[in-house]
Amino acid sequence: MKRGISLTEVLVSIAISLVILGVVLNTFLGAGRSAKEIKKVVDVKDYAKEGIAKLDWIFQRWGVGVPCDDPTGDNNCTAIRACGGEDNYPPPSSLCINVSRGDPCDTIQFYASLGGMGFVTRIYGVNKVAVLSCRLETRDNDNCYYIKRGGLWVRDEEDNLVIASISNLDPPRTLDCVDFDGRSNATMDREVETQDDRTLELESGDLLIRVPYRITLYCAPFRSDNNRLWLYMRIEDMAGCKREHPQPLVPVESFKVVNDPYTDGFVRLRITFRGADGNTLTIERIFGRLTR
Repeated sequence: MKRGISLTEVLVSIAISLVILGVVLNTFLGAGRSAKEIKKVVDVKDYAKEGIAKLDWIFQRWGVGVPCDDPTGDNNCTAIRACGGEDNYPPPSSLCINVSRGDPCDTIQFYASLGGMGFVTRIYGVNKVAVLSCRLETRDNDNCYYIKRGGLWVRDEEDNLVIASISNLDPPRTLDCVDFDGRSNATMDREVETQDDRTLELESGDLLIRVPYRITLYCAPFRSDNNRLWLYMRIEDMAGCKREHPQPLVPVESFKVVNDPYTDGFVRLRITFRGADGNTLTIERIFGRLTR
């Protein structure tokens, strides 16, 4: 006759099972907490990566296509110096920058070309030119170009910079020109119309550059993120062709310039990025040029 399981054995088995279940449950909950913490770190790193990429793109265009107040060619247009007031355009240097200190964020302002450019390779036909077009546009809100001829910006009789519009670009749109082999990739009319209703004829070797923007980087509350602090970019078209609204770039806790750009010749930023769950990550990065 077989003996059954005693009450003591049942109680011991239940106790062992509860211990094992507790260990498994504790391990599972611990893994969940770890996953949440890892996700917080990954989130703030993603925000930081996105923010640095945007700032890289913006600062790569700092000073590009920006004329300085130098009609005689005697000024050093690549020195890092203050831009002055907003009415001080063209600025004293293509690579000028204004830095306004604040807490927890500084404000930075400079000029940059965010549009396309083109190079006239030759006269083509009666009233045509062949061009190497790098994102040239004929849409009204982007068809605003400076002309550089022989290393100097084209100006009118009163020494004002000429802003011109191109026409009949064919093909109407081209991508970035990364492999320049000297050949043109588009044609357009040789005559361009200026903002004061005059016409000019382009010459071989002329460079067309989209009129630059005044860029302002600053911090402000973002309504869609419970009015928490974000880094914003405001761009102002110096040709008046396009109106832009401020753009939120990335959530931050602080945005600081930690060096003297006018002495060092570059901008060192210390940015504390904020993740969705409040975690923060501070990154220090150098932007701009090392030229003097």
